[in-house]
Amino acid sequence: MRNLIFKYVCTILLFSFTLAVYIYAQTKQFGFCVSIASLFVMLSNQTFPQSHIPEGDVNGKWLKQNSPYYIDGEIKIPHGKKLIIEPGVKIIFTGHHKLIVNGILEAKGTEQDSIYFFPSDTSVGWHGIRFIEAEDFSTLEYCVLKYGKTATQKELAEIIDCQSIDYNDCNELFDADGGAILINKSHPFINHCLIENNFAALSGGGIAIKNHSNPVISYCFIRNNIARQNGGGIQCVSESNPIIENCTIEGNSAFDLGGGINSQDYCNLVIDNCIIKNNRTGLRGGGICFYTNLKPTVKNSKIINNTAPLGGGIYIDEFYNEFREQLGKIDIKIINVRIENNSAEYGGGIWIRDSMGELRGVTICNNRAVVGGGVHIEHNPMYFKFSSEYLCNVYMNFARIMGNDFFRLGGGKFMIIPLDTFTVKYYSALNAEPIEKFVLGIKNFKLTQVNADLYVNPDGEDSNSGLSTDDPLKTLKIAFLKILADSISPRTVYMDEGEYIFTETNDALMLDKHKYVSLKGAGFTEVIFGKDRISVFSPWWIATWALAIYASVLLSVILIVWNVRMRRIKIKNELEREKFESKKLQEVDEIKTRFFTNISHEFRTPLTLILGPVKQIIERIKDEKTKDELSIVHKNANKLLELVNQLLDISKLESGNMKLKAVPRNIIPLLKALVLSFTSYAERKRITLKFNSTCLPAGRAEDEIIVYLDKDKVEKIITNILSNAFKFTPDEGRIEVTVTRSFSSSDGHSHSELDSESPSEMKKLKRVQLDDHEFVKISISDSGIGIPKEKMSKIFDRFYQVDGSHTREQEGTGIGLALTKELVELHKGKIEVESEEGKGTTVTISLPLGKEHLKPEEICEPAKEEVSFAPKESMYIEETKTDLSADKAERLDLGLITDTEKPLLLIVEDNSDVRKYIKDNLIKDYRILEAIDGEDGWNISIEHIPDLIVSDVMMPRMDGFKLCEKLKTDERTSHIPVILLTAKAAKQDKIEGYETGADDYIMKPFEPDELRARIKNLIEQRKRLHEHFQKNGIFELNQTKITSVDKKFLQKVYEIINSNISNTSFNIDVFVEHLTVSKSLLHKKIVSLTGEPPGELIRRIRLKRAAELIEKRFGNLSEIALEVGFNNPAYFSECFKKQFGVAPSQYHRNNKTS
Repeated sequence: MRNLIFKYVCTILLFSFTLAVYIYAQTKQFGFCVSIASLFVMLSNQTFPQSHIPEGDVNGKWLKQNSPYYIDGEIKIPHGKKLIIEPGVKIIFTGHHKLIVNGILEAKGTEQDSIYFFPSDTSVGWHGIRFIEAEDFSTLEYCVLKYGKTATQKELAEIIDCQSIDYNDCNELFDADGGAILINKSHPFINHCLIENNFAALSGGGIAIKNHSNPVISYCFIRNNIARQNGGGIQCVSESNPIIENCTIEGNSAFDLGGGINSQDYCNLVIDNCIIKNNRTGLRGGGICFYTNLKPTVKNSKIINNTAPLGGGIYIDEFYNEFREQLGKIDIKIINVRIENNSAEYGGGIWIRDSMGELRGVTICNNRAVVGGGVHIEHNPMYFKFSSEYLCNVYMNFARIMGNDFFRLGGGKFMIIPLDTFTVKYYSALNAEPIEKFVLGIKNFKLTQVNADLYVNPDGEDSNSGLSTDDPLKTLKIAFLKILADSISPRTVYMDEGEYIFTETNDALMLDKHKYVSLKGAGFTEVIFGKDRISVFSPWWIATWALAIYASVLLSVILIVWNVRMRRIKIKNELEREKFESKKLQEVDEIKTRFFTNISHEFRTPLTLILGPVKQIIERIKDEKTKDELSIVHKNANKLLELVNQLLDISKLESGNMKLKAVPRNIIPLLKALVLSFTSYAERKRITLKFNSTCLPAGRAEDEIIVYLDKDKVEKIITNILSNAFKFTPDEGRIEVTVTRSFSSSDGHSHSELDSESPSEMKKLKRVQLDDHEFVKISISDSGIGIPKEKMSKIFDRFYQVDGSHTREQEGTGIGLALTKELVELHKGKIEVESEEGKGTTVTISLPLGKEHLKPEEICEPAKEEVSFAPKESMYIEETKTDLSADKAERLDLGLITDTEKPLLLIVEDNSDVRKYIKDNLIKDYRILEAIDGEDGWNISIEHIPDLIVSDVMMPRMDGFKLCEKLKTDERTSHIPVILLTAKAAKQDKIEGYETGADDYIMKPFEPDELRARIKNLIEQRKRLHEHFQKNGIFELNQTKITSVDKKFLQKVYEIINSNISNTSFNIDVFVEHLTVSKSLLHKKIVSLTGEPPGELIRRIRLKRAAELIEKRFGNLSEIALEVGFNNPAYFSECFKKQFGVAPSQYHRNNKTS
């Protein structure tokens, strides 16, 4: 067996060697022969099982097996049938057979398990896969097709001999195309396939596409295939439209057209992202040949190291005019393609003749040719557009261009295109005009101005130097590319100033019958054969970086202009909006002022009718109580009148109707009188009130400062400031009024007589000119609460209040200081404020002396009048507090000593008049306690546990909301009903009041009857609650309207009582210990919630429990009495009869009977 295998292997090796020698002798392709021999050696190591596929039609599914399938004859997939080949299958053709597809073929291998098609005898080959009018959706994926052969050697000889015979008559020439695959009127998908070492007797060594076929070939390797005529790798003819993408076409050969790809006869071939390299042909198009096509496209591809006599990289030919007239615009596009290292005799990179198209983004470099190393254009009556940053953008209409080509640079300069291609980075440097007067082989030109260089980078990459359009040539150093000339020694040519001639004849280098063009002229020494590349640079002002800078600057300018424009528009819109809003605010302010003015005028009439009659009644009436009540009416009506007058004054100031009536007057007595009017109020608050006056004699009486002023307005200014000082100064505080005469010196500082400490300085001051710079200063200082720094700038704003909280000490409207400031400014004076929070405030008013600052119409003649005191302070100050200790004595006398059967009410109100008014209306029916603010009210509530509390909201120290919340969350006071009585009538304020636990909310002004009715209603509700508890106990606690704190308290009470119900020693003292409260508080709390004392509550719960035990027949009466805590059965019977109306024994019998 071993000997048999050895003989078999030796036979295969010998045959492979013989075939390789024969092919080399015929084709000179040594590499291909080695590949063939290697493949045969590889195949000789394989053993083929004897599983055969019979000849004929097939339809079914070939499953994956470990052994290959043999094909003995022709296999055909008819129409309507499908053949599926699983991954990993090997198909071996034992003879010169083929697989014909008329239906559908699905051969889908995987990257790990490919499908193999190859012959058992590589010398015979197999006839390939033939898609002939096949149905759509045939697929070859991850397949390997090797050693296909469209004819035997004998058949090949016959084919060669019958070139003149008709195509259809020449020994099955139809099947001589497509060494591995023939696609005829079919559209298969061929993906990820290896098509290698196949042979076609005519065209398409790897794949032949014909007769309106539209296949898609992608991600395939098509290499080392041979075609006897055209298309070594792929042949495309007869109006087919294939798409070839992401493929590598390498090492293929053809004897005529297209070593890698040949496309002809009106095809629209698309080549995308392919690599076409190392292909060769004996005639035209080493990489690609386009011959009489319509609109083929090559893009994103590389065409490298291909060889042909004409067009080493790409050959484009014969788009005749009649084709263009018949078929419309004929256009070839080569886009983003790199063509390099290709070789030819003519057109090393591209050979073009009679064509129309466009080259865009194409790089042509390091190609070799005897003539036209980069691009050769010949017989071109139509236009071919080179549109790329790598090629000159010029329409060329040359009758014939051969040899070295010339292009004109801007400014009349020349650029030489030697044997290889050139790169123009900025094609705008070239003149778009066609170049004329070419003489084949000879061109003369003259170099001038030797001051610039052109350098060539020998490695083929762009250098950083080169020609500029404004620089003439000095020395042109050209390195010629070596073409198949290993023995030629390098030489270099230096071109100096002078006249040069290009020629192809006399001084051309000769090698193996190929001509090499040389340069002849004075000064050259030698020529270097090697790679060359000439770069022509544009001027710096149109370089890429310069254009980028221009674009950046332009964009920046546009953005800046746009931003400035938009900002101006925005500012303009904002100004217009602010102007509109200001106008609207002014209109609203005018409407508001007009409203206040009108309503103020309307107030004055009823106030006049109130004040007059009330004053007359007070003077006539004898009853002191009624007189006191009417005094409250009269005082508050005066306050209202003062507010109305202030509103009217503001209205007059805004409208300009308030005129200053200034007369010369000694301001000292006036100020003294105003200060003295507050003396009694200062004494009541124990506030120290001082008045200081220091003035310069200046030839006048002591304490005399004559000021032009309006007495009425000055009284309002001083009175308002003093009123604020008293409002915000606590008891036992200090208020001081100081008057000084001051002047402004040349250094800009203010000086006064208080600054002078010696007689000499006094004399100097007398000599000072007290004209326009002299003024009087009135400073009012207090030791009050002060003003925060962040609020200093707003204190003179109308309706602004420094303390806007519920707990502020004093009420106010925010009008007084605003009016004061405007009245001071009406006198051409100024008002300033200095304050430190917690220490006090100083208000300084400066009024100018003399009359030069006043208008003539503002000055009046002095009248004879006596200085009168200011009005009573009650017109300006609201007396809001009373002495706390006296008030406590009063409420105790009123409440606790009188009738104890009346409910106890607590009135919490900071206004003494309102508090007195409420007390007078309730004193007949209730005992009254009074508190001056929330904090005082809390302390009294804890001490006396009132039955009901009536509280104001806005009070100092603690407001009504806080007081109510504190009362309702404390176990000691949570049961006390609270009525909030306030002027805050907003809906949100009412909601806030109810949320804090208030039982009722009454708004000021209120009717006394309404207040009495609501108080009575709450007390009645409390009584009904008592009855409910006495009747139902804790069992219906959730249905009662009491607070959650009270519910928890009652639950705790009932739990303690029930847990000690059998304890005969359980009494009030023990009860108090369990609840941890005082006995008096427990008594008040239990009585308030249940209406009965704690002892009765305990007894009632015990008796109710006894009744339940009797109903359940717990035991005899003595046992039941002991069970509920009674030691004495007789006393138990007495209490039981009092509670239920019958004795326990009778209750037992009644229950038994029922």
